[in-house]
Amino acid sequence: MKSKWDENKEQKEESLFDTAYRLFLEKGFNQTTISDIVNMAGVAKGTFYLYFKDKYDIRDRIIIRKTYRLIEESISKKEIQTLEKFEDRLLFIVDFILDYLSENKAFLSFMHRDLIFGIYKGTFSKTVREGADTTIMELFTEGAKESGYHMVRPDYVFCLILELVSTVAYSAIVLNEPAPIDEMKPYVHRGIMGILSMYKE
Repeated sequence: MKSKWDENKEQKEESLFDTAYRLFLEKGFNQTTISDIVNMAGVAKGTFYLYFKDKYDIRDRIIIRKTYRLIEESISKKEIQTLEKFEDRLLFIVDFILDYLSENKAFLSFMHRDLIFGIYKGTFSKTVREGADTTIMELFTEGAKESGYHMVRPDYVFCLILELVSTVAYSAIVLNEPAPIDEMKPYVHRGIMGILSMYKE
């Protein structure tokens, strides 16, 4: 059971996370100061430094938290449980991410090229769900191995796939280039399958 002090500490940290994220979306990262964050959160500036090194630290941790939760939500969907093939499950997760980002352009704009950073870091620093022992990276590795893919460094392959998804997501959703995301999805799928095919035994 958590003590009152621990609960209060967690509440302050969550308040700082939520406030910083809201300000980053509304004002932009460069225009938001630590003073803005603590004033809106109603805490002293010293409290901020108990949890974060600087503004960049809280931004990076927001990105990791948000992207991790996004992937966690995708793999908790009932639909994915009905998919037997590793490739189908992977593409389902990719589509879920792209659909979410399409509906949350401000989030994608805030993250910009850091989408891959958030997802990649989140795969190693978090478990799939509370109390689970398996990380998302381990799920990818195990699924690929069971499906006959021979990857010396599956984390590198996963990184390549994330790079493809994040680059296309930003270009197609935010910039609408080279085409809207719905037109680009089939090409993303083919690109992912092309990457995987290089490692098929």
